[in-house]
Amino acid sequence: MMTRKIRALRLAVAAAALSLPALGCDVVNPGQILDDDLNTEAALRIVVNGLGGDVSVAQTDLGWNLNVMTGDMSGTSAYKTRFQHWQGRPDAEDADEYNSLYKAVAVGDLAIERIKTVLGGGEATSQVAAEAYLWTGFANEMAGDAFCKAVIGGGAPQDRSVYHQRAEGYFTQAIGIATAAGPANVLTAAYGGRAHVRAQLGKWPEAVADAARVPTSFQFDYKKDAAASREWNRIFYENQTRVNINIRWTWFHDYAQRTSDPRVPWRTVAGKTAADGSGIQVMQNKYANLGADIAATKGLEMRLLEAEYYITQTSNWATGLAIVNGIRTAAGMPAWTASNAAEAFTALKLERGIVLWLESRRMGDLYRWGGTATGDPIIAAMYQLTPAPAVYSGGAGGLVIPQDQRAVCMPFSLILLGTNENVRAGG
Repeated sequence: MMTRKIRALRLAVAAAALSLPALGCDVVNPGQILDDDLNTEAALRIVVNGLGGDVSVAQTDLGWNLNVMTGDMSGTSAYKTRFQHWQGRPDAEDADEYNSLYKAVAVGDLAIERIKTVLGGGEATSQVAAEAYLWTGFANEMAGDAFCKAVIGGGAPQDRSVYHQRAEGYFTQAIGIATAAGPANVLTAAYGGRAHVRAQLGKWPEAVADAARVPTSFQFDYKKDAAASREWNRIFYENQTRVNINIRWTWFHDYAQRTSDPRVPWRTVAGKTAADGSGIQVMQNKYANLGADIAATKGLEMRLLEAEYYITQTSNWATGLAIVNGIRTAAGMPAWTASNAAEAFTALKLERGIVLWLESRRMGDLYRWGGTATGDPIIAAMYQLTPAPAVYSGGAGGLVIPQDQRAVCMPFSLILLGTNENVRAGG
């Protein structure tokens, strides 16, 4: 296991490599391309492609850990940090894995600033600008769903909803530009992203109006690349190559065994065991390789937002349940049953978990549903399915998976605490 001394050295190097726009510092590029050389219209495509890559990498770094925290997977790993995520108790050292998301938020702001400088009024009809606003919207959406507090440009901690407010603004800008200039997939993706963050902000009528603009068949992805290790699908890598995460002892594996729902595919390989030595490695089959893309927004999520609106915001919960069961019918699965709004809401939570399985969305869901894991049916099942400490034989030397008092957001990282005095003072 990596010692804290070695890890501290790596964190110091990482702090320097963070380029520190996320922490409010200026940067001088020592390489062959000077910063001013990117202030041309021809170079903006490179800038925005890099931004999209940074946002996708942030999703990679964040996503597999969120899935362990929220019950999509279990953390049967030889590393302490996986156990702590599984227990819902990540600390600042664990959170250093998420500095790439702080960076992506800052890189988005810098890219938009550059586009405004280069294009001026031409921004309003630039597809490149539409993409920049879209990717920056997704970066802020992820941050709002995941982080306990918002930290913008080296400033003081703010409520996490600030990220969602910023995302709403960026998606709105993307919609305006893409309406005039395209491309069509960016326009639809921006409506999907804005629908999500408006639901997070409690703006349900506006969220439903946006969701209606996204066809059920639509999907816009975070791109992964098997040829570049930083852009790998880490869920596949850590589940099937390094076996540090598992779907054993989760509601999803239990459900899949009972129902054979094709949307929760899994497999085992004879003799392949979890990294902690606790037993068989149960592998997800949703992502087939290191280059498998992960959805950023999709039409099925929009239908679920519409269903949630009817179930939680109106007295017409039966209409919401009918939307949920329409999704199940299309997947070849039997309908959920409910006799009241509370039961319909449980069905909605479970179906949303299935549709968005391993897409790192459940932490944002738990935040929207009250900011606690208490009462969540998927967390409750993980608690019930995980063996007692006396039975568990993994590397942690005994494991307790709490049902209550679990974190539903990520704390400040060691690097952020070490480089932002506003965070130290106000965190």
